[in-house]
Amino acid sequence: MSRMIYETQVVQIGKGAQELLDKNGLLVLFGIEAPDILKDICFIHNRNTVNGIIEEGDILQIEDNIYKILKVGDMACQNLTDIGHCTLNFSGLTEEELLSGSIYLQGHSPAVKVGTIIKILKK
Repeated sequence: MSRMIYETQVVQIGKGAQELLDKNGLLVLFGIEAPDILKDICFIHNRNTVNGIIEEGDILQIEDNIYKILKVGDMACQNLTDIGHCTLNFSGLTEEELLSGSIYLQGHSPAVKVGTIIKILKK
């Protein structure tokens, strides 16, 4: 059985956040203290501590949807703990430079609403 290392709940959705997810495959998470300039593109959530290291092969779960983590930017885990910020990238891996605050996932993003639970599980 997998061990959960992170869990949070979406509490607010910026007016442009769903469009960014739908068109670009980017789910931008930020804790409730998100800067005003960014709130419109963010899924605001209850910031929690990551209890471990997020690594390739781990699982991200959004409600009942399961995603394999393909790559993890070198600041993603720390930023998620410190300020609740991370970009979940469903757009697929490219040859472009890996962004340090992003987690790259396999699959298409699900619908996200206020109350949606997001978890990260060790492989």
